[in-house]
Amino acid sequence: MICTTKVNYRKGVLPVRKSNTILSVIMIIGLVISIWAMSDLNSKLELSISKATELQSKVESLETQLETSNSLNESLNEQIEELGIENDELTEQNLRFKEALVLPPAKNSKGLTVSRGLYAREVINVRATAYGIDYKGSNMKGITFTGTKATEERTIAVDPKVIPLGSEVYVEVPSMPQYNGYYIAEDTGGAIKGKKIDIYVGTEKVAYPFGIRDAVVKVVRFGYSK
Repeated sequence: MICTTKVNYRKGVLPVRKSNTILSVIMIIGLVISIWAMSDLNSKLELSISKATELQSKVESLETQLETSNSLNESLNEQIEELGIENDELTEQNLRFKEALVLPPAKNSKGLTVSRGLYAREVINVRATAYGIDYKGSNMKGITFTGTKATEERTIAVDPKVIPLGSEVYVEVPSMPQYNGYYIAEDTGGAIKGKKIDIYVGTEKVAYPFGIRDAVVKVVRFGYSK
């Protein structure tokens, strides 16, 4: 005998279970979407942070470069100022040198024809002495090494290795300006070696007070060896 049992489903039970299942699925899907969205947001946030860090690094690099540039600019400005000062000094030296080369009008010059506005070929600082024809050891006839007659305000003795014989020069003796003038290197002397000159002044009596003095020789025209 087969027993059959009639199962009575109450109305509304099955639909409720189905609704709960659908709701759970929807919630799970929503959760998955939220997790995915959060993950995507985190990725974008990390990317933004990375870009911000990179940008900050670039900003710092630019700031460093700017500081370096400012430092170089200051250094260049200092160098420009130094160069400006050096240029002024060189300009002043050049003017002084040019002034030193300027030759005054010819005066007290015997046997020389010198025009105004000439410039010296060379300027030589020397030690100057004076001599006369009656000076012990000198040629009593007053004949120079080059064969000319020693003449005041014209003849000087030189070292030919420094100032060639026959050279026309202008001599300045700051401490005795009365001896300033144009001369010819016509004579030599045993003691006249190197940057020394001996100015012919006529007699020993006149030569003695001259002593040894600083002088400047401006070469107008070089003589035999130049």
